[in-house]
Amino acid sequence: MIKFIVANWKLHPVTAQEAETLFKSVLGGVKGVKNVDVAVCPPAIFLPLLNQIKVKKIVLGAQNLFWEEKGAYTGEISGPMLRQFGCRYAIVGHSERKQYFYETDETINLKLKAAFKAGLKAVLCAGESDRGASEKEVAQILETQIQNALAGIPKGRLADLTIAYEPVWAIGTGLTVTPDDALKAKLFIKKVLMNLYDRPSAERVRILYGGSVNSKNISDFVQILDGALVGGASVDATEFVKIVKIASLA
Repeated sequence: MIKFIVANWKLHPVTAQEAETLFKSVLGGVKGVKNVDVAVCPPAIFLPLLNQIKVKKIVLGAQNLFWEEKGAYTGEISGPMLRQFGCRYAIVGHSERKQYFYETDETINLKLKAAFKAGLKAVLCAGESDRGASEKEVAQILETQIQNALAGIPKGRLADLTIAYEPVWAIGTGLTVTPDDALKAKLFIKKVLMNLYDRPSAERVRILYGGSVNSKNISDFVQILDGALVGGASVDATEFVKIVKIASLA
């Protein structure tokens, strides 16, 4: 399975010029790199600008979307709106959305359905908050989050699904899980998918790692998982390009 590296720029950078420079720097750095898929998810306001830069190596994604296509929902952005500006992916259920904007399993399910309806592929985030959680507790949390997120999602949609195992305590802290724990999480997520659907459908889903990913630790994770959801390191073009190149060799 081809590795998949997703850049989540979060609320960076500040200006359109900075966004364009960062995007072009990443594009130039990964040009010619093979055996890895790359998606960049900037703040939505920069999607029209970056969509004008015609590229094949990198696809654009959104950090969020709303579950309705239109209506009286001040401040929201719908899947069809994102699609018209070249967006092909949407991150759904990121831990920061849960923490700061109180997203629930129910709203994450609605957003996942909306992404698929709009023709977007989805990167679904799941993971525990407590660093001290036992293996059994982590498994229970992952199972509950994934089952609730996928409620009512037909197995045919799994071809457009990626799941990011994202231990919340590792995000932005410089801490990561051990490769062994990441592998256990991947295998358990696959088991949950097989129980919900079947083995062929589950095998279609790429499992990424997210949480303080950088060029120094990415090799550990891409050896055993299918890629990474990269946060802070993705707004450093040099660092992100290193990550992509390392992943291409896994």
